[in-house]
Amino acid sequence: MSNNCVIVRYGEIGTKGENRSYFEKLLIHNIKDCLRKNDVSFESIDRPRGRIIVYSNETEKAAKSIKKVFGVTSLSCAVSTKSDLETLKSASLLLAQEAGLDQSKSFRISVNRLDKELPMTSNELNIELGGFVQEKTNARVQLKGPDVDVGLDLISDQAFIFSERIQGLGGIPVGSSAGVLCYIKKKPDLLICILLMKRGCLLQIACPRELDISLARKFSYGFSLTTKIMGLREFYKEPVLAIATADTLSTYKNRKTKALWLTPLIAYDQKQIEHQLEMFKRS
Repeated sequence: MSNNCVIVRYGEIGTKGENRSYFEKLLIHNIKDCLRKNDVSFESIDRPRGRIIVYSNETEKAAKSIKKVFGVTSLSCAVSTKSDLETLKSASLLLAQEAGLDQSKSFRISVNRLDKELPMTSNELNIELGGFVQEKTNARVQLKGPDVDVGLDLISDQAFIFSERIQGLGGIPVGSSAGVLCYIKKKPDLLICILLMKRGCLLQIACPRELDISLARKFSYGFSLTTKIMGLREFYKEPVLAIATADTLSTYKNRKTKALWLTPLIAYDQKQIEHQLEMFKRS
């Protein structure tokens, strides 16, 4: 079975009530920007209930790029198929076998019904599909830590079948919060930019000299990240609504500014800053 789509899952966006549609559309906008900036081809992007589905013939490349978009909690390269029981049985068996399942290994079937109008419950489908796969392979069922984990997301008359979940970075889509001007003096200060983007902020960077900001650009989907060269005194006089600096408790000094002053690293020590930076570098 060849994957033909990427299932994109989100967390915090799902709690936004009447504004949920706005956040979903913004996340799709940022995903499209991500795919274009990384030269990944895609046919279309759908927004069924509770998921975003990216149809592409480059699913692995697409997933590798999309996992760096803020607002995405997890994603999977998947096969889209019909949701009738017989199709689900054959598709689950084939995917499990392609993932290496045989009588010497363990497996689990994990069904998630996003459309509760489907006739069978998730647990009933787990038992039905699991029993079928076990009968055909003689593999043993193991609910914790199986060798092969087959997942199914069911939405109306469609099923999306996958065998791997890729962790995303979470947060909310960039562009859903106000703009911020960030002052950085050295590359580790880029952590403030990343943390603010994770909370949806559009950014511009101010710095006293030219700096490599590629780490921040790695996550700047949905807008173009630019820099301004200026000193700290000029920075605090900028006519903007919000500013941010890399101050911690050990470097904090009270400065006069008319703008909202954000200090995302105020409770971090140096080891925590280094740990966070390393995590984002590996993402």
